[in-house]
Amino acid sequence: MYLKKKLDNRLKKYFNYFSEKKIDKLESLFSNDIQIIDWTANIKKISKVLDFNKKLFKKFKSINVKLDEKFYNQRNKSFACKLTIKLDNRSINVVDLIYFNSKLQIKKIIAYLR
Repeated sequence: MYLKKKLDNRLKKYFNYFSEKKIDKLESLFSNDIQIIDWTANIKKISKVLDFNKKLFKKFKSINVKLDEKFYNQRNKSFACKLTIKLDNRSINVVDLIYFNSKLQIKKIIAYLR
């Protein structure tokens, strides 16, 4: 249970930092070989992921991620998260699968628009 609590805390930090557009704080949560896959992109390596996030942050004046539900998978240190993301005045519903490595860094995020 201790591991789940630590990962849950990192998950909350990730969504807060993303909503606050804190790129340097996000970087501290990511592994060097992080991969992000969503309905628009498939990006590998921390520098490219950070560039992707910077562009997204410039595109929207405000971003607010609301975690509606989450499920933890102990076997592979991952969470499935049901999210409502407000981008300026537009809301989208997303499901994120977020995987952590042995150093408790985010190693992969797969996002599905729902």
